[in-house]
Amino acid sequence: MTTNYYGSPLRAYLEKLVEERNRQPVQLHERLSSLIEKFKTLSVPPGADGQVTRVAGRFALIAAGGELATEYGVTGWPVGAAFDGVMVCFRAWLERRGTNGKAETETLIQQVEAFFELHGESRFAPMAAEGIRGPARAIINRAGFSRGVNSVPSGDTATEYFVFPSAFREMVVGFDQKWAAAVLAESGMIRRGGGKTSVSINLPGMGKKQRCYHFTAKFADVPENISGVDQDGYPF
Repeated sequence: MTTNYYGSPLRAYLEKLVEERNRQPVQLHERLSSLIEKFKTLSVPPGADGQVTRVAGRFALIAAGGELATEYGVTGWPVGAAFDGVMVCFRAWLERRGTNGKAETETLIQQVEAFFELHGESRFAPMAAEGIRGPARAIINRAGFSRGVNSVPSGDTATEYFVFPSAFREMVVGFDQKWAAAVLAESGMIRRGGGKTSVSINLPGMGKKQRCYHFTAKFADVPENISGVDQDGYPF
């Protein structure tokens, strides 16, 4: 039966949706907006972080679409079933996230900073030394590479890190990896590459380009560390 009717509900849904949009677009917009706002009101806890609100909005759109499909006679479900089902899914996501506020973000950032404080010297090979004459010292359980960079305004030097994916998982243990990467990118701690939270870069002694997480250097005079040069004079 699945093979025979595959795609049929979607086609019927889209036909009715387009028909209503052409016939009464304002009313359709108002109905969808009302369902979306109702979902967000019922699902987003007071004081929730912005990410929770944004994700709730996406779930709300699915819930609204499901209820429209029920009104069109496509699903065969009672009114409210799609709404309630999506609400269950959103609450499961929220439970997995662990918190609805900014505390989790702050905990993540503190955990990442603690990782660099603990392992910054011992588990990251200096990029210049590795590329020129081999490792200057033995690196046990290497987590990636480090490189000194200079701030253009002041000339101050700080360190940036290129973290292997395996070490990144270790660094953010206890958190969803994709969520953690997105939060760190949004905070400016890691630089995006081609729309992704990781970058593809040539690392010393590793042949072809490798995927890694690029943690930018932190300067007191450059809050977002947008530009600078490394210690060999190359821009980053």
